[in-house]
Amino acid sequence: MERSPLSLTQLLQELAEHFDPVAQIKGIVLRAELKTEITVKGDVNQLNRLFSNLIGNAIKYTEPGGKVTVSGEYLRGWACVSVEDTGYGIAPGSFTFCLSAILAIERS
Repeated sequence: MERSPLSLTQLLQELAEHFDPVAQIKGIVLRAELKTEITVKGDVNQLNRLFSNLIGNAIKYTEPGGKVTVSGEYLRGWACVSVEDTGYGIAPGSFTFCLSAILAIERS
């Protein structure tokens, strides 16, 4: 695992752009609400895989006409990312992940 400083905001924006054509084909609105620059120290490949799986599953389990929203912010010193969908997924509403020390999050 190679940990280095990276823009989580940029990674999430790029993933939203990557998945947008898939969402459009399915008739789903995919929004990225990333108003704050979030910088973390982590493994870009693992974070990419994590958020790709979350966004992909949100699209997969959301019915046509639904919405998927990816957002991120700092909350009490933690980088928090939310992938919210209108699908029936694991739990209704938001499924929020606060990245922990396991991913060596450091606010820069």
